[in-house]
Amino acid sequence: MFIIGDVVYYPSFGAGYISNIEEKLLGNEKKKFYVINFILNQIIMTIPIDSPKTQRLRSAISIEKSKEIFDILKSKGHSLSLKWLDRYKYYTKCINDGNIYEMAEALVNIAFFSTEKKLSKSEIKFFNDILYLVSGELALVLGWDLELMKNYIKELTNTNNIC
Repeated sequence: MFIIGDVVYYPSFGAGYISNIEEKLLGNEKKKFYVINFILNQIIMTIPIDSPKTQRLRSAISIEKSKEIFDILKSKGHSLSLKWLDRYKYYTKCINDGNIYEMAEALVNIAFFSTEKKLSKSEIKFFNDILYLVSGELALVLGWDLELMKNYIKELTNTNNIC
């Protein structure tokens, strides 16, 4: 269970913090809800604590573990499938799973792939979506400005030319 002030991550929405825990009456039943403020799109979401959706909510990466993410972002990456459908599934899975390690790897893999083949507009959008999710979580955890973090990650992955 999370408490007010915890930094959390919800797949596809990114990082945010628990701003409140509310109790609401639904029918004859009292239910507790997390109120989460997401930094990327300024969305405030209310999720029932006992909902299956809450199982997808995770603690944000720790400050100590963020070094591992930066190490991944500095790595070379590997080539991706030449088939668009395979790459599409890979990107979608990364975003939907919300695993920051996988998303960081996807960024370096897209960066590497962009040296072999010109990226399509859809691929550039996936890159930017993943970039914002990773940047948002790291920025919130480390107390950085979001744009500064995004630019730093683009510098690490040598992807200033992608956007």
